[in-house]
Amino acid sequence: MVKKKGKSKRTSLKDKYKIERRVVQKHRKDRKEAKKNPGRHSNKSKKDPGIPNSWPFKEEVRVGSSCLPRHMLKEVERAKEREAQRRSEMVERNREFNLKRKNHTMSSMEDFANAAQSASADFTASSSSTSADPLASKTTRQTYITTLQHTIDQSSIILHILDARDPLSFLSSYVVNQTLRNSDKRLILVLNKSDLIPKTVLDQWLTYLRRRHATIPLSCKKGNTSGLVDLLKNYSRTKDKGKLSQVVGLVGYPNVGKSSIINSLVHKSKPCGTSPIAGFTKACQEVVLDKKLTLIDSPGVILDTKSNDVLLRNCVSGSEIEDPITVVSHLIEKCNGENLMTVYGIPDFRKAKNPTETFCSLVGRVKGKVGKGGVPDKIESARGIIKDWNDGLIKFYSVPPEEDLGKEEATIVERMGEEFDWKKMDEGMEVEDCIGMRGGEMGGDLEEFNEEEEDMEEEEEEEEEDEEESEEEEMEVEGGKMTKGTKKFTRKELEEAEDFF
Repeated sequence: MVKKKGKSKRTSLKDKYKIERRVVQKHRKDRKEAKKNPGRHSNKSKKDPGIPNSWPFKEEVRVGSSCLPRHMLKEVERAKEREAQRRSEMVERNREFNLKRKNHTMSSMEDFANAAQSASADFTASSSSTSADPLASKTTRQTYITTLQHTIDQSSIILHILDARDPLSFLSSYVVNQTLRNSDKRLILVLNKSDLIPKTVLDQWLTYLRRRHATIPLSCKKGNTSGLVDLLKNYSRTKDKGKLSQVVGLVGYPNVGKSSIINSLVHKSKPCGTSPIAGFTKACQEVVLDKKLTLIDSPGVILDTKSNDVLLRNCVSGSEIEDPITVVSHLIEKCNGENLMTVYGIPDFRKAKNPTETFCSLVGRVKGKVGKGGVPDKIESARGIIKDWNDGLIKFYSVPPEEDLGKEEATIVERMGEEFDWKKMDEGMEVEDCIGMRGGEMGGDLEEFNEEEEDMEEEEEEEEEDEEESEEEEMEVEGGKMTKGTKKFTRKELEEAEDFF
């Protein structure tokens, strides 16, 4: 007989999901009911309470109800006694251990206090060393210095970018000395952001700096970079008679505008990324301006670590400064107090007992930087002031120091005026007379340079005329006609023939 086939347990997906959905609904409903009536819906099994202690003759009842024989009951009692003795010994050992611990508490606490004090001293030393140089670690700084030295070595022209508002703070003696070491290298100081200071102050700085180095003003925002382009192209034309391409390295502090200057020179595109955050450029980047000029954008390097002065050069974000109030105190010394009162709309704070903290408190109230109880947050207010300084909201510019020119300096200035026409550079005209310079000494004689340039132009014209095919035309010469097919003459030969006849 054939065995009857059993019913399959396979179901459709519709039924399967419907069952699962209803199970979930049932469980949800049970949970809600259990919350409403905790006693009614209890799944926990109730434990047998056993014989209550208040029941009389409990021991006799327990022994009598036991099914064990009496000799077995005696063994159980002895086991209970051994367990009780073990527990009492454990308690005694714990008591002795606690007594020993109390006796050594004082010495151990002293050791712990000494260890904690030494650890705190180590942490304070490490944090102070970090705050002393908040700009970069020693390894990172050394890497950037190596990159800077590589840029100087590879470049024939060094553009040292300075902030026109305070050029001396951004002028690096390391860059100047490393550049002037080699007589083949030329150093040019570029006063960037020159549109942020009055023209009279800019003229004073140009006069002061041009006594020592070649200096030109620049503003990437206004795009007046034609004078710098003419200077670089003229130098590449005259150096080795234009046979070799020249490398121009841009160096300076972080966020001084090196990448922006390259983007202004290229015009067509922006090959270098820029950011208001200092230290955006991490490595050198080469940009080809034309077949004779190559620009190198180098990362900014902070060579001197005078903390208060460096932190006001837009090299570090205000949120990363540990003691911003000290930096604001240095800022107040550099700025005009009336200007600060006008910018923030606050009363006079200069006559207060502590002008810096009073200034931070007043600015904190104006900007809404207050804590609990309406007390101004001086730390956050100081960081906001540093941010406004970096963003240029606080107008500031310095003036060059007064000095008397000696005879040697006066001679250099006169020779610079003869050999280098700064007016053409300032007006953004063609700088045909701007030859390579080194320090205060301008190279080359102007008349010799003009003669060499004219000879070069004549040679180029003659070569072009020799390569061109002369058109069929009759050339009249005194004494007869000369037609194409007899001989090809250059224009110079024709002029000599005319002079001869």
